Amino acid sequence: MTTDTATSLPTRVSATRFADRNALVDSGGRLTYSELLAAAISWGDRLAPAQAGDRVAYLVPPGRTHVAVLLGIWARGCTAVPLAVSHPPRELEYVLDDAQPRVVVIDPSLPRSPRLTASARARAAAILTPPPHAAAIPTPHPPFPHRPPPPAATTRAPTPLPPTPPTRP
Repeated sequence: MTTDTATSLPTRVSATRFADRNALVDSGGRLTYSELLAAAISWGDRLAPAQAGDRVAYLVPPGRTHVAVLLGIWARGCTAVPLAVSHPPRELEYVLDDAQPRVVVIDPSLPRSPRLTASARARAAAILTPPPHAAAIPTPHPPFPHRPPPPAATTRAPTPLPPTPPTRP
């Protein structure tokens, strides 16, 4: 993947004050804008079988890899065709038939991946798999600290209502 260094996104991100700020926080940790950009460029390079304008389908769980794959597809100049992890296999196959992607990115840890891999091969699409999660994108920052649960509700007797004034006949 080639980029014009004078106006490229990597140059603009690294030149800003936001390069070291958090871009994404998930259960795997935090990613800065520069780390997310590096992951997206890496994915763009891995998508070499696709040319600008081609469709690239991807089935990856939500999170850092999902974002990096999507940005890599766009960096390559391709059209992203997201496949929902919640859809049944027949719907995923319908999308493959309809979109006719040149490349399909499939996370092998997902339950639908073996059938979708076979379907993509039958449609002559190139298949890419993300590296194991730990190696997919570096996690130099500790995971985002979760807020502690709220204190347990205490039970107390309801406050009695004031007596109602007598009504006049």
